[in-house]
Amino acid sequence: KNYREIILYKDIVTIFPNDYKIQYNMGLIYLRFRYRKKALLYINIAIDLNPKISGFYITRGYIYMKLKNYKLAGIDFKKALEMGDPKARKFITVLNYRSLI
Repeated sequence: KNYREIILYKDIVTIFPNDYKIQYNMGLIYLRFRYRKKALLYINIAIDLNPKISGFYITRGYIYMKLKNYKLAGIDFKKALEMGDPKARKFITVLNYRSLI
């Protein structure tokens, strides 16, 4: 795996620790490398910095779903749905299906 992207972006996070977009992008980079718990740390920071972006909750819900924490995933997807994000409904459907298996 090419970890250069992580190393470079970590420097940017250090320079701009209060930029929610940078924190979110760092989380996405970790997610791409399947470091889900590490990704969760950065997504949580992004949410703390800007809790009004529904996509952050969908991403965090997706990570929770991959970690098999369906309860927390459901909470995040419902939050995104309440915020008006139509994509959340698809994730809730998938989550409901998985809970039946």
